[in-house]
Amino acid sequence: MEIQNLNISFNCRRIITAFSYSFEPNYIYLLSGSNGSGKTSILNVIAGVNTKYDGELTGFDIYKKFSVDFLGFDKRISGIKNIKALLMKEKTDMQFLDSLILAFEMEKHICKSVGRMSYGMQKKLSLIASFAAKPDLLLLDEPYNGLDKKSQSVLSNLLHEFILQPGKTVIMASHFENVQAINEQYKIINLEKEVENG
Repeated sequence: MEIQNLNISFNCRRIITAFSYSFEPNYIYLLSGSNGSGKTSILNVIAGVNTKYDGELTGFDIYKKFSVDFLGFDKRISGIKNIKALLMKEKTDMQFLDSLILAFEMEKHICKSVGRMSYGMQKKLSLIASFAAKPDLLLLDEPYNGLDKKSQSVLSNLLHEFILQPGKTVIMASHFENVQAINEQYKIINLEKEVENG
């Protein structure tokens, strides 16, 4: 799958100019760059949240299922109701969902309204929903932010297991040291000067 000559502007300011990249399955792609470099903007375009751009995305339609961790919740209802609403079109593996809730230590909080949850709890909730969907393409925006050390380790383990499955791909904005800890193939996409590793 490819992004070709992507241009994104916001409030008449060009954020991304002529960005092109080819993605292969079974890699973790790290969008790197300073604040305002366009990391989240690219994720929003891939997810279909932002349709105001110039350029071409090809091959992304092979991903029948994808998950994002940055689409917000209805803060008036409980965490578990939000998750079930997001997964309503999918056949949910309840055993896997329960294991995610336990791994992130959310069993005592999952029935709270999201509005009463801390930022860290909401972050865990978004990750639980994302992995529970069992997507082929996983889009994550600073997924380690707001997580305690144990939850960061849980996330790294989940990404490790996820990327080993055939045809899975992760595209995320995050800090390089977190990706190194996963100990899997990764590619760094530096939006200020492209660099690849892996």
